[in-house]
Amino acid sequence: MLYVQEKPIETDAVEHKYFENELAAIAKFESIAWPHHPVCPHCKHQGPVYDLSKTRIGLKKCRRCCKQFTVRVGTAVEASHLPLHKWLQAVYLLCASTRPVSVQQLQRTLDITYKSAWLTAKRIRNSAGYIRPIDID
Repeated sequence: MLYVQEKPIETDAVEHKYFENELAAIAKFESIAWPHHPVCPHCKHQGPVYDLSKTRIGLKKCRRCCKQFTVRVGTAVEASHLPLHKWLQAVYLLCASTRPVSVQQLQRTLDITYKSAWLTAKRIRNSAGYIRPIDID
């Protein structure tokens, strides 16, 4: 008789460390946005950059134009005060659900205000090209 060791099935995908920890969330977001090298959003330079993470988490400085940037610049999360791990949780909840997720459910799950949940959902839906279904009679 052959026994095969099965990998444990994750009961909840939100248990990943990048959903709970800000440093892990920044690292995950950087690996998604910049698979090879960071790209300066100001001059589009691809290549080595100065790492200013000791000053602020995730801060980089372009070697060509000398402007500072983070992975948030040029994305839907740019001007948000919400931590990046809450953004990743919101994206997961809105995209992985088979049914539409209400703003109140997002508020309760992420433990944020209704206004923040509404703005977060709006930015994610606009970025994903979500079109609200309408009734045509």
